[in-house]
Amino acid sequence: MDTTTTTTATEVAAPPGLLPIPAQPSAVGPVSPLPLHGFQKDAVAAAVRAVKNGGRATVVAATGSGKTLIAAGCARRLAARGVVLVLVPTIELLEQTAEAWSLKGGCRGLAVAACSREEAPESAEAGGRVRAQVSTQAARIADLVASARTGEPVTVYAIYASLERIAQAHQLNGLPAWGFVVVDEAHRTTGSDGKAWAAVHADAADEPSAD
Repeated sequence: MDTTTTTTATEVAAPPGLLPIPAQPSAVGPVSPLPLHGFQKDAVAAAVRAVKNGGRATVVAATGSGKTLIAAGCARRLAARGVVLVLVPTIELLEQTAEAWSLKGGCRGLAVAACSREEAPESAEAGGRVRAQVSTQAARIADLVASARTGEPVTVYAIYASLERIAQAHQLNGLPAWGFVVVDEAHRTTGSDGKAWAAVHADAADEPSAD
């Protein structure tokens, strides 16, 4: 079984600084998410109930059962015009998640990929289909989020190795609190408070969340 933790706590020539995901749909354009199955709707409803007043929820389901779309459904419900962090272990999962969220999950607006520029070309050569602003610089990540138009949703897709820079963007560069946080393979964040990847829970401590 795989575990996804949600806390409110996917070739074109890309311009410099872009990671080749189809661009997320416009903040004002129509977006039609892929219809969810009944059990997925139930999971979204249960997670939203747990999260909306500051709690946390863990979604545990079999591989291929649609946890990514469940998480996207929660994001639409809880932070449709907010700033969302999606934390995943690898650049491949970052691409898959971003593509699913933008093309099937009904998520839209500005996309930011917190991964290294060395990984981006490798990803493009491997057929990566994500288009997002890419950086691992804390100040740049904060600036990109701040550049969104008023009311435009923002999704930051980050790999675990970039979590330290996300924390720096909060502490030193004015990155605002997240409206919603999704932690894929959340067991990686468990353990002592001093564990680097556990910082995602500390950052989300004052926000609605779900484990």
